[in-house]
Amino acid sequence: MAERRKRIAIYVGQADESYQSRFITGYLKTAFSQDTDVCVFSMYKKYQDTAERERGEANIFFLPEPGMFDGAVILSDTIQTAGVAQRLEERLYKNFRKPVLIIEQDSKLFKSLFTDGYSAVVELVSHL
Repeated sequence: MAERRKRIAIYVGQADESYQSRFITGYLKTAFSQDTDVCVFSMYKKYQDTAERERGEANIFFLPEPGMFDGAVILSDTIQTAGVAQRLEERLYKNFRKPVLIIEQDSKLFKSLFTDGYSAVVELVSHL
């Protein structure tokens, strides 16, 4: 029987915004080149109009069973509903014994990675 391809979950608020879209596109390109599938779980909007909508939209992060994945990436700073990113981290910490990476925000539970926007801005300003 063929071995299952690795599968990574990406949790993000409003995946269609510029930064999120660029991050996901780059991540997908790298993952696919390494024969890894990626599942993106995203709120439609990162800022909600009502408390009810906040609760409803945030459910997307808690529907997938963590055991289906070989790793997870959380773009925490894009998930703007209060407490949701933290609850997601806590859920994965308790129920998931595989790699988790937090992007653009410090985490007490997992490794964090910060992208370098500074160098790009320096290059742009120097060029101009």
